[in-house]
Amino acid sequence: MDSKTPKTPAEICTSFAQLVDVFQQDWLSAICIENERQLPDEIPLNTTCIIAPCSNELPQKIISTLNVPDHLPILLVCLQGQTPQPTGTFPLIVDHLFLPAAIETLLCKKETLTRINTLAREHQNYQRGYSKELDIIYNFDSLTGLRNRRKFTADIIKAFATAKAAGSDLSLLFFNIDLLSEINENYGLDFGDHLLNQLAARATTIFSSAKNDSRPRCYRYSSEDFAFVLPGFSEQQSKIIGQKLQKRCSQKQFQYNDTTLKVTLSVGIANLRADTPESYEQLIFMAETALFRAKALGRNQIQFHSQYRKENSTAAENPVNLLKEKLERILVKTKTSAISSLQYIAKTSAGSEHDKHTQRLMYFTDILCQRMNLPTAAIKTFHNSINLYTSFRFMLYKEILKAPKLLNKRDRDVIKTLPYKIQELTEVFDYFAMERELLVSQTENYDGSGYPYALRGSEIPVGARILKLTDALAAMTGERAYREKLEGKEIIDELCNGAGIQFDPTMTLLILELIEKYQLVDVSPRYLAEKMDTLRTNLPNLIIV
Repeated sequence: MDSKTPKTPAEICTSFAQLVDVFQQDWLSAICIENERQLPDEIPLNTTCIIAPCSNELPQKIISTLNVPDHLPILLVCLQGQTPQPTGTFPLIVDHLFLPAAIETLLCKKETLTRINTLAREHQNYQRGYSKELDIIYNFDSLTGLRNRRKFTADIIKAFATAKAAGSDLSLLFFNIDLLSEINENYGLDFGDHLLNQLAARATTIFSSAKNDSRPRCYRYSSEDFAFVLPGFSEQQSKIIGQKLQKRCSQKQFQYNDTTLKVTLSVGIANLRADTPESYEQLIFMAETALFRAKALGRNQIQFHSQYRKENSTAAENPVNLLKEKLERILVKTKTSAISSLQYIAKTSAGSEHDKHTQRLMYFTDILCQRMNLPTAAIKTFHNSINLYTSFRFMLYKEILKAPKLLNKRDRDVIKTLPYKIQELTEVFDYFAMERELLVSQTENYDGSGYPYALRGSEIPVGARILKLTDALAAMTGERAYREKLEGKEIIDELCNGAGIQFDPTMTLLILELIEKYQLVDVSPRYLAEKMDTLRTNLPNLIIV
């Protein structure tokens, strides 16, 4: 045994002073605190254990006075006759040692607590790194490195509450790349992702000179939209930020591999003082509305929500204008998001029958277009047209269409206004030009008896003739509020009787072939074959030149 260990007959440690003597020789990284006067100002980084007597006050004083790390164990030494305090009162790692104790016991305790300290430190470091990684995953966008929608929501709630309480200003600025969907279609998603990543990098440099704590943050709000939360910024100060964003895009083209492209930005701004929102949700809605307005007015511009409110304060309160106003707020992001929004509104107001009719109409149109070998781009336009047509029809005439009665003359006259209303509603958005031409002509009849222009034969766009036929088939194969779906023979008769009058006879024959091939209608094969033979025989007489 070392000459510096206690000189006791049985190598027994009987007092705290003897224990300190042992540990100061063999456990240099431990801190021994016998009373309050020995409390250190701070705990050294390499400390592996705190050793203290198990008195009534000292252990609690150590915990309350010192910033004891979670990984650092505390060894409480109990003399003979002392009762240890319950370890549940301490939030840290606590162990006890009862004296008298053999030196061998002290050294075993030292090894155990050193190992505990090492494991606890490793665990804490792992947790710290894991928490940081989780924070990045949870609050940051993986593509751009910007804070994500979740972090945006938390920060705008805090910023709105702070501005309201302090009576200070607050602006919210939304921006995105114009025609990003078309860019993705023409140049590929990789190029589109590169644009978003580079836009994020350019946006963050606007406030690079500001102190980190006070620097306004840029967020990726959605797949295409970005946002700046601007505490203390007025409308005009926010406009300067929007202009800087646009300038950073216009001055330097975006390049990826061998492709170089110049893009523009649309910007929408809402302001706490100018728009007086009652909640942070309203502020977000106002900024989105301003961005949609910038898109609707031609893109590559900055719009304030306050200006939008002034322009619409005296708008006439009629159904078309009200719907038009809603569309201006909903339909500008892209064709896809606009049509999805319309479908949702129509589904909400019309119920499941809207979905079922649209699905049947899509399917019949797809197989007819494939039979005619039409290109994919044309089929996509038909899909957009179908969604617009069915959504507008249900939203504008839902009371008539859902009534459990046959349409009377007044109802039919009201529904005849649909092409004109579709034209008016889609004029707001230039990217619906192809769909608009198709939909306005969808109510024309093959023999020239339709409306609005009394077109006949090949004067009617091909897409309009297709939708005229497939919409009729979708209607006849589905239930209506006033009737069950038609019998198979009735459907075939209606199609054949309408050939050359309502429907393009050649397309009618093709749809009959598809009915036979895919068994779309429950009808006798013999009856269907007879009707098709009759139609083929009469086909030359039905073609309008």
